[in-house]
Amino acid sequence: MKKSVEKVLQKYNLKYVKKIRSTDAKMARSELLLVESSNQIKYTLKIFDSKDIDAKERFINEVKYIRFLRSFAKSRFKNFFGNIKYFSLTGNNPYYIFKFVEGEPLGRFVKDMGIKWGYFHHDNFFEFLYFLDFVSEINVNDLKDKVQKWSYRYVQKELRHYFENVPNLLPYDLYDQIQTFVDKNHNQVFRHTSLSHRDLYPENVLIKARKSKKFTFLDWEYLSLVPIGFNAAFLYLLFWRESYWKGKILSYYYHKYQEIDALKLADFVKSFRFCLIVLSTRFIYQIESFADKKSQDYQHAKVSFLSDLESSLKGDIVKPDNIKFVLTKKDLSAVASHYDVGDVKSYEIFYASKGNTVARVNTKEKSYIFRFYSNSRSESLISRELKMFKKLTEAKIKTYDVIESKSGKLFIKIRLYGRYRKVAVLSFLKGSKIKQHWAKKTAARNAGQTLRKIHDCNVIHGDYSKENILFNKSKVCGVIDFEWGRITSSKEAKLSDMAKAIALWLIDIRYKNLDEADFALTFIEGYFGYVPKRAQLEKIKMIIINKVNEQRDIYLTTIDQKQFQEKAACRRFDMVLNKINGFNRSNEISKIVPSDIKERTY
Repeated sequence: MKKSVEKVLQKYNLKYVKKIRSTDAKMARSELLLVESSNQIKYTLKIFDSKDIDAKERFINEVKYIRFLRSFAKSRFKNFFGNIKYFSLTGNNPYYIFKFVEGEPLGRFVKDMGIKWGYFHHDNFFEFLYFLDFVSEINVNDLKDKVQKWSYRYVQKELRHYFENVPNLLPYDLYDQIQTFVDKNHNQVFRHTSLSHRDLYPENVLIKARKSKKFTFLDWEYLSLVPIGFNAAFLYLLFWRESYWKGKILSYYYHKYQEIDALKLADFVKSFRFCLIVLSTRFIYQIESFADKKSQDYQHAKVSFLSDLESSLKGDIVKPDNIKFVLTKKDLSAVASHYDVGDVKSYEIFYASKGNTVARVNTKEKSYIFRFYSNSRSESLISRELKMFKKLTEAKIKTYDVIESKSGKLFIKIRLYGRYRKVAVLSFLKGSKIKQHWAKKTAARNAGQTLRKIHDCNVIHGDYSKENILFNKSKVCGVIDFEWGRITSSKEAKLSDMAKAIALWLIDIRYKNLDEADFALTFIEGYFGYVPKRAQLEKIKMIIINKVNEQRDIYLTTIDQKQFQEKAACRRFDMVLNKINGFNRSNEISKIVPSDIKERTY
């Protein structure tokens, strides 16, 4: 091999700089060398070194593929292929020499088990997908050289190899489900194919710099016809670290085929699931066989691949519960078409809470909140919350104004990503969650006053925490999320809601500019408009203690056994309880009660 390299270098007057990749007993059957011309132009020499006849044929075809694809490519994509300067396809060691590409790989699969974190933002991510689409849309008849097919027979052989070579790779019942799905659906899946690089492992994609739109795809020897869901499935699995991009992959390809027709979308969905099942099995096999099992990423990657495998078998993967990262402008425009709100210009996903996804949607005239409710949220509970918004809005309390649909409904049901989604459109409220420099007595008093106004409308909030109150400086300018709310005139229920609100604020560790006692007493004063007598304060104190303990119990169900045994786990709850026990002392009350004001009862 050394002599073959020396001959090539001598032939083109090139100088050896360093070895980039050596051949190995696993997958690499060619060497990559960095070389340099006499005028210091850098090139990469890829030279074949194996007795594998099939691999040699693939190498020769790779050169032909790259030259054709580069000549066929749009100008924006030409540099996504290596620029071959010299090549030879004869002899035992065929080779090609292409201009050296500055950049770094998106990762190395066996080491990183996927694409590493932080290489993409919106623009370069979609440029990446557009390129793969460009390749997939090339008519295979335009290629003079025959391309491979990733076929049903190949899949069967692949799966058999994995399970025969790694004992207990997956539970037997899961293996049976995989085989049953593959056998049942292969005719439909392989009926619709497109051209693909097929070897989209992160080491085969160079990026010039993080978030750059300049990519180079290496190793085209496996260029093949694959099912239309292959690229989407491959990338979906490789992005296991970044749920955001997984969501964008699903929505991108979903809309691509939906825009053709419903039948094409159904074909894509089945193909995507099929490819996810096979490829996740492959990836589990590869990390079990070759990865460092002491690596933290090993377990995380395996859990992710296994979860996607099981979700694909069930079909849930193409109808996700949480659509926070899946939503697109097209989806929001589909919702907007049911309302008189105008065309969607831009949007921002605010958050996903309790299974709900909330987006700020900007039209030409104004901004709105589009709220996508959790699938588990019943229609009756949604209606109850929306009616509370309307009731409070009519009472001039600053909360969401419910925008009725064109058909006069409080919310609509619209089919998105395989499910009917319940969506409400609400007015946009200006304001933000409380900031550190706003957290003072004015804010506490105003929060209490606002809750009293809500209660005067016979509405219980149920979750009156920092997360659900919007402020402008230290003044409440909006109250949101009444999912736990209800309508009642019960004084005891209102007192309990007020005590829970105080408990939720006190156990939240953020922005504590106020002493716990100061906050609670100021909130109570704002709520009542005066300070209740000591007997009433004692009653409120006991309810707050119960609410703090309830929140502690909820918290303890969310932590592991090791954390459970640590005293620090409940320290913030204990600190709050200690402070609460001093609320009825005269020196605490004197902080907020001027000597000339008499105490009154509620």
